[in-house]
Amino acid sequence: MSRHRSGLANQRRAYCYHCPSVASSCPSISLKDIASNVNGIWTLNMDTTVLECQTLEIPAGQELQTNHFTLTNNGTINVRGTIRNAQDTVGSNSITINNGTINIFPTGTIVAVDNGGIITNNGVVNNYGDFYCQTDGAINNNAGGQINNYSAESGGNGGFRLNARGTFNNYGLFINNTTATIIVIGGGSDGIINNNYGATFVNYGTITIGVISNPGGIINNYSTLFTNNGTISISYSGTFNNTWDGSALNNGPILTNNGNINILVASGTLFNGRAILNNNTGGAITNAGTITNIEAIINNNNGGTITNNATINNTAGGTINNNTGATINGTGAIFNNDITGIIMNIGTITVTGGTGGIQNSGTIYVNGGTINLDLTVGGILNNGTLFVYGGGTITGFATAQIFNNTTISQADGSGSCGIGYITIVSVAGSGITNNNCPP
Repeated sequence: MSRHRSGLANQRRAYCYHCPSVASSCPSISLKDIASNVNGIWTLNMDTTVLECQTLEIPAGQELQTNHFTLTNNGTINVRGTIRNAQDTVGSNSITINNGTINIFPTGTIVAVDNGGIITNNGVVNNYGDFYCQTDGAINNNAGGQINNYSAESGGNGGFRLNARGTFNNYGLFINNTTATIIVIGGGSDGIINNNYGATFVNYGTITIGVISNPGGIINNYSTLFTNNGTISISYSGTFNNTWDGSALNNGPILTNNGNINILVASGTLFNGRAILNNNTGGAITNAGTITNIEAIINNNNGGTITNNATINNTAGGTINNNTGATINGTGAIFNNDITGIIMNIGTITVTGGTGGIQNSGTIYVNGGTINLDLTVGGILNNGTLFVYGGGTITGFATAQIFNNTTISQADGSGSCGIGYITIVSVAGSGITNNNCPP
C-alpha cells in the first residue's frame, strides 16, 4: 500500500527556508535623490557617495552645486551639465572627490571656485568639455590619478583652464591630447600649475601661458617627467619654471621638448634652475623674451633648434651643450655667459642682424663646432676664456668683431690673442688666424 504525502507536506518541500541569498540590485541614483532644486539649481543635501555600481547623470542644462558638502564618486559620473564646487555662501568646503570615473561631455562643465572649492581626483577624468578652476579654487590630481584632456578652448570656454588665482596640483598623470588646449592666465594674480615630483605631464596639444587680456600665469615643473610633443606658448608675463623644489628626494626636474616651445613676447620667461632641459630631434625653442639657465643644463641635441631673438642668460654654473647636429640661431640677440657659465659648442651657433652677440665672462668651448657672426655692430665680448679646438671655427662677416679682454686660445694654450679688438676673418682650431690680433 503506497503512502501519500499530504498537501501541507508538499508545500513544505516546495518552500525554501534556507535558500542562498540573492544579491540585491544596485540602487538607482539621480539628482532628485541627493539634492534639492532651488530656482532651477540643484544643491547637494548632505555628504554623498556614488557607489561603485552606480552612475550619476548630470543632464545638459542642469547644475549641481556641492553646497559646502562633499560629493564622493566611487562609480561613474557623466557630466553633460555642470558640477560647481564653490564658496558662494559662508560655510565649509565644497568638494568633489573622484575615486572612479568622471566623463565631462562637450556640453559639460566642472569648476572649482573660491577658497574651499576643491576637486580631488584619485581615479580617471575624461574631459571633452570645460574643466577649470579660478579665484582660489584648487584641482588636485593625486598619485594614481589620471586626467585626460581632449577638449579645446573656444570663446573662453572649454579645455583645461587655470584662471586668475586658480591652482592645479599634479601628483599623478596628466595627458593633454592632440588638438586639446591648456590655458594658464593671470589678470592681476597668476593661475598656477604645479607638476610635482613624481608626477607625469605629457602634452600633445597646445599649452598657453599668459594672454593679452589676462597677462600672467605660471607653470612650475618639479618633476623628471614633463614631456612636450606639442606646443607651449609663453607670452604676456607668462612664466615656465623648470626648477628644483628644494626637496632632498628630488634630484632635479627634467623638461623634454620634442615639439615647440615659443616665448612670444619680451615679458615671457623660461627659467631653468637646478634642472635639465633637453631639446631633442625635431624640438624647436624660439625666444623673444628671456631664457635663464641657473645651476642647470640645457642640452640642444642632434636635430634640435634654439632660435634666440632676445636674451639667453647662462649663469651661476649653468651649462649649455650645443651638440653635434644641433643649431642655435639668433637675430639681434644677446647671449650672456656669466663668470661660472659654460657653453660647449659642437654644433653651430649663428648670430645675425644689426646688433647683438655673445658676452662671455665664463668659458666657451668651440669643440669642432662653428660660431658664425654676421653683424653690423657686435660680435663676441670675451671677458672669460674662449677655447677653439678639434677643428672648431669662428667666422665673422660684415663688421663683426671679437673684443678680447682675456684669453682666446686652443686647448693647449697656443695661438692666443692679446687684449683689444679682433676683426674676424677666421679663428680655427688648426691654428687661430690672428693676423688681426692686437699686440
